[in-house]
Amino acid sequence: MRVLGIESSCDETALAVVSYTNGKPCIERNDIYSQTKEHEQFGGVVPELAARAHIDKLPLMVKDLPLDTLDAIAATTGPGLIGGLHIGYGFGRALALALNIPFYPIHHLEGHALTVRLTDQIDFPYLLLLISGGHTQIIDVQDFRKYKLLGETKDDSCGEVFDKTAKLLNLGFPGGPAIERTALNGDPLRYKLPCPFYRQPHCDFSFSGLKTAIRECITNLSASPLSRMIHQDVADLCASIQRTISTILIDRLTQALKIAPHQQIVVAGGVAANQYIRAHLNTFCEMQQRTLVVPPVKLCTDNAAMIAWTALEMMQRNINPDRMVPTPRWNLMELSHP
Repeated sequence: MRVLGIESSCDETALAVVSYTNGKPCIERNDIYSQTKEHEQFGGVVPELAARAHIDKLPLMVKDLPLDTLDAIAATTGPGLIGGLHIGYGFGRALALALNIPFYPIHHLEGHALTVRLTDQIDFPYLLLLISGGHTQIIDVQDFRKYKLLGETKDDSCGEVFDKTAKLLNLGFPGGPAIERTALNGDPLRYKLPCPFYRQPHCDFSFSGLKTAIRECITNLSASPLSRMIHQDVADLCASIQRTISTILIDRLTQALKIAPHQQIVVAGGVAANQYIRAHLNTFCEMQQRTLVVPPVKLCTDNAAMIAWTALEMMQRNINPDRMVPTPRWNLMELSHP
């Protein structure tokens, strides 16, 4: 089986071909066109520019593909920016109709949730920490399409903390990698920042208070003539932010393990590419005698391989394609079966 995957939910135009042969998955192709240059002058993603780039790039990326070898086509259908979703969905569906092969609308977060089954072939069940620019959730992945939400953010995502802080500090776009680079030379213990919900007996998150504290810290440093922000101030603040977010994630995972004490803990989403956070989560899992599984960095951020793989998971179980149309909001739990 060979599936073409298309991902266009935000500012990455991605195309991948994933096959499943002799019981093993294989990523035959995984192309990603990053639109960072188009958006960096605005300090964030401009939806209209993102959609236009998808229109320009997708036909070029598929041009040299051996289309007659494909068994199906899959495209991200939600959640995400509605313009980009329509471009990828329409392109993939039209191509599938022309080739007379099935078309699979795919949930973006399910792609992230199942990536480790592509990269590491792990079995169900596992505890999933999904951390990205738009989502922060802990999910009990009991089986394919049997998901139980244990906790989620009540306001902002942890990835948004990185993005907003980078913008306030003029570190550039995207914010996550910029914070991580700057923090390398910083003191993570210099600034004491709040950890909302710390040790409370539930699995939910809150990051709005942390964002406010960071903004106030930046304002105070910038306003004082005696302590104008220098490079070391910025580095120390970035390092302190990483440490605080790692503390919050580990604290919430501790609560989640009391509800779903799985041996395997999976971390997915764009923030999972942060090496500092990965290292601290790995130390936590070792202390808990758990196994931490994280996809390769290139497959933590948005990619089309995870979209193609999700379709392959459905095909292996003889699950027919969903009749979904592009939607900016789509709860992953809606896919769950009893």
